[in-house]
Amino acid sequence: MKSNKEKKGLKPAPLFISMERVREVMQCGMTKAYKLLKEARDFKDITKRKHVTFEEFAEFMEISVEQLYSRLNITKDAA
Repeated sequence: MKSNKEKKGLKPAPLFISMERVREVMQCGMTKAYKLLKEARDFKDITKRKHVTFEEFAEFMEISVEQLYSRLNITKDAA
């Protein structure tokens, strides 16, 4: 059975990656995680106060979203 969102044709809300998650994936400190998020924003031409999605960060790091999820122990269904 379809959910109400699927019935209305709405897309699921995007998931944004936090500095803590970047730190966890890259096994680095907060300063390096901040710099990586800033570089990802610059790479995707995202304005200063906007968030980076998992997909955008994966593209920036040149890895698949599935690899990013596996590094964080997240299943695609849970995301």
